[in-house]
Amino acid sequence: MTIWGADSVALSVADTLAAHGTRVLLVGPEQAIAPESGRRAKILAVPRLESSPHVRIVLDARIVEAVAPGTPEGRVRVVGADGERWLEAPGPLLVSRGVVPLGAAVDREGREAAFGLGAGVPVVLAGTVVDQTPPTASNAIKSGYDAAERLAAALAPAASPTPSAPILEGASA
Repeated sequence: MTIWGADSVALSVADTLAAHGTRVLLVGPEQAIAPESGRRAKILAVPRLESSPHVRIVLDARIVEAVAPGTPEGRVRVVGADGERWLEAPGPLLVSRGVVPLGAAVDREGREAAFGLGAGVPVVLAGTVVDQTPPTASNAIKSGYDAAERLAAALAPAASPTPSAPILEGASA
């Protein structure tokens, strides 16, 4: 999974996918992971990501080109403080960069399908782009977790069931 953006939703998605054993490339224009979140909101997840063998983090950079996203040959060209370079880009590309919510008339599934059709790759949306809930750290984490679970289910072999998360069952958004 390649995630473009290093906000709190991207942090939650990357952390959840890494816990499932999925390789993650996190590329963000931010100079720090989840700069909009306080220290307490990321005290466990950021060190876990930074030490995970499944996660590669590239900050202060932007993706300017993607080749064969969603395939084993996928790669992205990034430009940042270290110059320009090509990186392996495992799995689908998730963009976690939105701050303007969708209109209430557009549902998440419809927007994901439209973006996926246009891009030719699976698209998963999360965060304030699709959630009509207040933009709090708690809501961002839940939205990121939900998006990561949908991604994990899509990436998992058909024979293996997706683990459930009983702690979040019935939790309000």
